[in-house]
Amino acid sequence: MALHTKIKHIDTLANGVLRFRRKFPLDVAEALDKPALQVHIKNRDGVAFHREYQAILQEHERIVREVREKLGGLDRRSPTERWHEALLKAEGLVAETTGLEDDETFARHTIAQGLAQRGKIDPMLHKALVNPEAAPPEVTLEDAARLYAKDKGLTEDKNSMVRLDRTLGRLSATLGPLDKFPLRGLRREHGRKFMEHMLTVKKINGEPLSLGSMKREGTIIAAIINHGLKECDVDLDVGTNPFASLPWPKEDTRSVDKKLSLPTDVVDAVGERLSRGNTIELSLIWRLLVGTGMRLREASGLTRDDLVLDGEIPHVLVRPNSVRGLKTNSSTRSVPLVGDALVAARESSVARNALSDKEVMGMTTTQHRRLINIHNLN
Repeated sequence: MALHTKIKHIDTLANGVLRFRRKFPLDVAEALDKPALQVHIKNRDGVAFHREYQAILQEHERIVREVREKLGGLDRRSPTERWHEALLKAEGLVAETTGLEDDETFARHTIAQGLAQRGKIDPMLHKALVNPEAAPPEVTLEDAARLYAKDKGLTEDKNSMVRLDRTLGRLSATLGPLDKFPLRGLRREHGRKFMEHMLTVKKINGEPLSLGSMKREGTIIAAIINHGLKECDVDLDVGTNPFASLPWPKEDTRSVDKKLSLPTDVVDAVGERLSRGNTIELSLIWRLLVGTGMRLREASGLTRDDLVLDGEIPHVLVRPNSVRGLKTNSSTRSVPLVGDALVAARESSVARNALSDKEVMGMTTTQHRRLINIHNLN
């Protein structure tokens, strides 16, 4: 008999629809004039339900965090974003005001004066009301980076944003705060300064970055700048992207950068240790890694549809899926399954098929966490 537990913030409506409802803290609720986050759940059970549930929990946390940052005077919007939002809000105030339609300039000044007397006007909004034709703030590197992340769909992928933030952090260490650095002011010296900084960066273990990693981060910065120039209609004084075609060293001769295979005795020892553990998923993933050479996230993020076990040549499809993306587009490939890797894939598929949705719902919290974190061929 499966053990069922009640999941916090979830209830069932009269029509059978599952609803997520979680109250906001009092200060956040007052600022939003909204007592709670309320969302209908599309998936009713299984791992899909828990993925959706976790995503909504994270959305609740994001709303609370951003509202409290604004209440505490910490506004993470760039000046450009705040100016555009102020223009939109000013237009809305003018449109909603009646009795002053004959003279828009008079209406704008009257609205601004009224808000100022009540102490409820932001300086940026005041400027948008009385001088909407004023030159907008300079587009900054931060503006370009945010627009790039949004347009490329990176904001929906936590791992992509972690990698982007790491690269932007290194750029900031070179040029200073990105929200203060105008895109128009970039020069070739800034590109070279970034390159020289990257050549000194160390990994956590004290080793230098590989030359390939340095070049990739330089390419990302160049792409951000190109996107910002195009989408924000900015012309560089120097004409060309100063981060393009940087003169990186042609060869990386540092011996510490060489990647050596694990010795066979180490591979065997790790496999034997994992096989004696309580988490069968780790042992299966290790066997797939050893037999295929896949990256860790590629193996741990496989879904059932990625396994082709009944064809003439059993193989695994390494491709973006609902669990994770891939490091690069060229990483998409088919990997043959032979020997123990094929046995591990079949064992994984059988173990997963043996669990009905009802049994998955009845798992303990720890078991759920293992399924979600490891994504064991679900």
